[in-house]
Amino acid sequence: MYLRRRPVLIGVASVAGFAGCLAADDEPVDPTVTVADHDAFGSILVDGDGMALYMFDADERGAGESTCDGDCAENWPPLEVGMDTQPVPDPAVIAGLSTFERPNGNFQVAANGWPLYYWTGDDEPGEANGQAVNDDWWVLSPDGEPIRETDAND
Repeated sequence: MYLRRRPVLIGVASVAGFAGCLAADDEPVDPTVTVADHDAFGSILVDGDGMALYMFDADERGAGESTCDGDCAENWPPLEVGMDTQPVPDPAVIAGLSTFERPNGNFQVAANGWPLYYWTGDDEPGEANGQAVNDDWWVLSPDGEPIRETDAND
């Protein structure tokens, strides 16, 4: 009897997991965070449009808050989602994604506990011009670990 239930439970779990990737109208949801291959840094986390995402050394991993506000956030805008929206990882993203509320009431996405940001100096997908700015800003690998290489910016 247990063996008969197991496939049903697996099927239910599979449907439930798949349903999490669908919008209310059953349309697939584009990933919030995905992975792209960068010429200098290898596989890095990017947003759904291919723009590089960064972490900030001044942030504390897993703290659920950002130390980048005001002028900092103007140059390093946070990756945000709506209040009732959970970030959607592409299957290539190994890092766990979470959100936390910023002081302005918006919700910022974190990967492996690191708050995620854009760099205003990146104009096109594939650029990572914010890498190593002030030795504080770093792109992340698919598992959410900072890549602290500084040898090239495209």
